[in-house]
Amino acid sequence: SGPPPPSAISLPVTFEEMINYELTDFGGNTSTLVADPTNAANRVVQSVRAADAQCFAGTTVAEVSGFTAPIPFAPGATRLSVRVWSPAAGIRVLFKVEEVGVPQINVETLATTTVAGAWETLVFNFANPMPNANPITFGANYNKASIFFDFSCDLNPAPPAPPARTYYWDDITFLMPVASETAPPVFGTSPSVFPNPTAGDATVRLELALESDVSVEVFDGLGRRVLLVSDQTVAAGPALLAVPTSGLAPGVYIVRVRSDAGIATTRLSVVR
Repeated sequence: SGPPPPSAISLPVTFEEMINYELTDFGGNTSTLVADPTNAANRVVQSVRAADAQCFAGTTVAEVSGFTAPIPFAPGATRLSVRVWSPAAGIRVLFKVEEVGVPQINVETLATTTVAGAWETLVFNFANPMPNANPITFGANYNKASIFFDFSCDLNPAPPAPPARTYYWDDITFLMPVASETAPPVFGTSPSVFPNPTAGDATVRLELALESDVSVEVFDGLGRRVLLVSDQTVAAGPALLAVPTSGLAPGVYIVRVRSDAGIATTRLSVVR
């Protein structure tokens, strides 16, 4: 009962929070939040693409309010991943990010599904923009995202119209660069996460221009928060924060670091 709570949409977008994700359809899509057809405990977006949909049919998340912080693209950090369930392999999927209210600030790229009737993770590298070659602009306020299944507007001749299809998608995640054991820490105004997959802790390395409150959250593969390192005040300059992972079961997790400077996420593999 009552109106939905105000939007506070941040990466990774797992669709598990009870907020208004501002899903906005266009071109012949119809999207709703539903239970994962393969796991009722997980919540995902179902997008039905009509048989008479336009070549640009798609769905936007954070259409009005935008993400709580811009996507922190930087040299070497230009990728987003999305988990998708497609009824067919070989489906072209366009992913586009832009600034709310400023559509000329945008960048897009393509990926293709490889399996049918199963979940897979598609990685979109915006360092390779296509079909619109508008290049990525570091520092731009990219704060909303759109997904287009069966995208075909750039194909000439145009292919036959596909039948009505139902897709599912989940877990929009910004992918941090992978650090090697010998690589020096990469500092900046936003947090960087460097997980150690074999030790009892993951290490968050960051450098802040000003003193800031920092929190670290760890989410499991179903988008449930399984660990919270409470807010703590971190002084300006370089810092190392330990995230205790010894109590986590083996698997892949998403680590999200929040500070006054911004948000960073990465995947953490826990092995024993």
